[in-house]
Amino acid sequence: MTSTDRLPAVSLATFEFAEHYTKMMYMDAYSTITELDLWPWLSTYTPHEKKGFMIYDPTLCKIEGALKTGHSGITFAFVMRAMEYIAKYGYPAFEEHYKYAS
Repeated sequence: MTSTDRLPAVSLATFEFAEHYTKMMYMDAYSTITELDLWPWLSTYTPHEKKGFMIYDPTLCKIEGALKTGHSGITFAFVMRAMEYIAKYGYPAFEEHYKYAS
C-alpha cells in the first residue's frame, strides 16, 4: 500500500482538528492537489534543503496558481509541508501528527 492509497476523498478530508483558517488552507490545498492529480508527484518530491517550498518550481507554481485561498510565501510553504506529510505518510498519520504537535 502506498501513501496515496491512504488518501481519503476530498469530501472526507475535513481537517476538523485544525483551526478555522488553517483548516480552510489545508482543504483548499488538498482538493487542488487532488484535482491536479499531483499526489504521486508530491509523494516523491524532495523540497530544497535550505529553502523548502519557497523556491521556484513549475509544479509548485501550478498548485499555487490553482489555490482559491490567498497565500504569502510563508503560508504556502507551511501548507505545502503539511501536504507533503500527507503525500508521504497518509492523511490519518497527518491527523495524529497534527494533534500530537498541537
